[in-house]
Amino acid sequence: MAAHDGPSQVYISFSEDTRNNFTSFLVRALEIEGFDVFIHDENLWIGEAILPSLFRIIRSSKISILVISEGYVDSQWCLQEMAEIVKRYQSKCQIVLPVLFYVNTTDFYCQTGFVAESFKNHEKRIDDQTLQEWKDALRVVAGIRRYNLYSPPVFQDQAKLVDLIVEEALIKSSSFHSNDGCAEVFTNYQRKDTVNNFSGFLRSALGKRRIDAFINSENLARGEMFSNHFGIIQSSKISICIISKGYADNRWCLIELAGMVEGYKANCQIILPVFLDVDPKDANYQTGILEASFKKHKNDEIDGRTLKIWKYALTVVGGISGFHLKDVNGNQAQLVNLVVQQAFIESSKFRAKYKRGRLHISTKGLDIRNNFTGFLRIALEREGFDVYRKNEFIWMREAIPSCKILIAVICKGYVDSQFSLMELADMVECYESKGQIILPIFFDVELEDVRNQTGILKASFNKYKPYNDEQTLQTWKNALTVVAGIGGYQLKDVNG
Repeated sequence: MAAHDGPSQVYISFSEDTRNNFTSFLVRALEIEGFDVFIHDENLWIGEAILPSLFRIIRSSKISILVISEGYVDSQWCLQEMAEIVKRYQSKCQIVLPVLFYVNTTDFYCQTGFVAESFKNHEKRIDDQTLQEWKDALRVVAGIRRYNLYSPPVFQDQAKLVDLIVEEALIKSSSFHSNDGCAEVFTNYQRKDTVNNFSGFLRSALGKRRIDAFINSENLARGEMFSNHFGIIQSSKISICIISKGYADNRWCLIELAGMVEGYKANCQIILPVFLDVDPKDANYQTGILEASFKKHKNDEIDGRTLKIWKYALTVVGGISGFHLKDVNGNQAQLVNLVVQQAFIESSKFRAKYKRGRLHISTKGLDIRNNFTGFLRIALEREGFDVYRKNEFIWMREAIPSCKILIAVICKGYVDSQFSLMELADMVECYESKGQIILPIFFDVELEDVRNQTGILKASFNKYKPYNDEQTLQTWKNALTVVAGIGGYQLKDVNG
């Protein structure tokens, strides 16, 4: 079961009439597949308010499974859980898998019969606003694709249904992304050509191998900001592009491909090309069926610069050793296995690479960041460190406590930034209270000037006096003094 102080992957909401039968079998099957499962009552701990604790666990879960029986709607507890789960679902922060356990589906959808009777009983003790919230949540759940166990005389195998739910949980958990938008694998394909065959098989197979994949047709909501989509491409470690006959007809596929190639050329992403019914040479040179696609784009008045970028991306991908359907005699299942096997190997390399722990670099100035700090970051990542970057969607000060090593690159412009000084003060606090390691680098400043806040640093502090209280200024000065006392590295020691 879930540890009390950690996030649960799967939260199961159920009533007591299913605890010792269907729900217990489902919990066991999920745990065998490696899921961290939370079920109420058994996992509750003494000394905490129950509902706030449950809501916190619901909010931290990736998937919620609702086992809805006749007893479920009788339970105020279950309805409160359901309302909280629906809030997470509507904010796109959680997957919800409803299971109707031997209930009349018409009564469930229309809130008649046993549902109406249950709500009539709740009216005696619950206020109208809460009742309406529960009814609205039930309508939302009714609109989600669900699993049904029908009442007799229709017979259904509960064990088989459990297997189906676990399989979907595996697939959904690997393809679902909350607002942080991070994935191991990004898949790029023409939906019309492949979604119901090769891409569909690939989606299922990646999920079963627990490879964290972003499936664009499923994860990107209509109207979602393109910038968020490209953020996911850039943060992915592996991109799989499935090039089919209709691929180059689709502008969005080509836009995605250009973003993938940008990551590939920057040495921060692996591309695994899959050529379904297109020859790699045609991709490389934009000949054959791809040539016709580009003629259409030209006729549609796509500007020459954009066409050139798309063609270059195809040329790069065509030159990468990938997978070709004809190499497996047209056997798509075999091709899926080969692609997933390679994706698993590459993702395992990335996972192993970052076992050394997280590291934060505090720096200031684009000139430093784009040369010295950029080279430093690349070198550290090659050695297996997970380095927080300035452009990640995380406030850097929140990242500092979770890092084992903190590097401060102190240059002439460093003290001109109040944000850098706040960072440094946080780093020193962690150094003094938690024993984190600080490695100072004195880039183009004198160690004594940092220690005593003299020279170029003195001028910066004079600017801050009108806008900051003495206590804040003294905290920043103390941080600089501590860092200078650590020693560290000076650029002049290696002749610049």
